[in-house]
Amino acid sequence: MTTAQRTENAPTPQESRELARLVVQAATNARQGFAKSAGGFGIPITLCRALLLLDEPRSMRHIAEQLGCDPSYVTSLADQLAEYGLAARTTGHDRRVKLIAATATGAALRTRLATAVSGDAAFGRQLTAEQRTQLKELLMLLLRP
Repeated sequence: MTTAQRTENAPTPQESRELARLVVQAATNARQGFAKSAGGFGIPITLCRALLLLDEPRSMRHIAEQLGCDPSYVTSLADQLAEYGLAARTTGHDRRVKLIAATATGAALRTRLATAVSGDAAFGRQLTAEQRTQLKELLMLLLRP
């Protein structure tokens, strides 16, 4: 996009503020909805988020990227998941990379958790499949560097 195109497409300050407010409010609502849906599973919300990523063994780096946190924090999450009997560390093809894999108990909880949060998600209830696709595309466009 050229500078001239960016200038032509530039929103007014009021539009920018309103769009930013709506994006932040939607994110806040999504977080609150997730917390409400996941709150009854007997584990902290942060562990629920991590467990949902373990549909297959994942590297700590991958989990950190998906959760938007420092990789060192994932070590603590892995320890906590292990304490609950929901996940265990394992080695991948490259022995230097530690993976976290759901245990049988963790996989069963993950399935129940995924059903609960996806069924309760505002994105699932309020948007059609086409609208969800459009929203995803727009958000990906906004997040592109």
